[in-house]
Amino acid sequence: MSEHLARNRERNSLIANTYAENWEKYGQTIIFADRWYQCEALVELLRQQGIRTDVLFGRQDVNAGSAEARVATGGAGYRPNRTRRS
Repeated sequence: MSEHLARNRERNSLIANTYAENWEKYGQTIIFADRWYQCEALVELLRQQGIRTDVLFGRQDVNAGSAEARVATGGAGYRPNRTRRS
């Protein structure tokens, strides 16, 4: 659901237009978005309307506890699942 909303151009335009039309009322604002590509889309839409803006986001491509993450990080933080003996 979040991905669908983040990629929705009409929704992103509505967010950008609402801010641009009310920038005097809202002043300096932080807009939070769930996906990095939505952050970039909103920045572009705001800039097209003359709003000075920038973007800051963190991006994680894999679940930190997943096998893919362990391979991507060379096993950092990985402990093999071992049976403990008393």
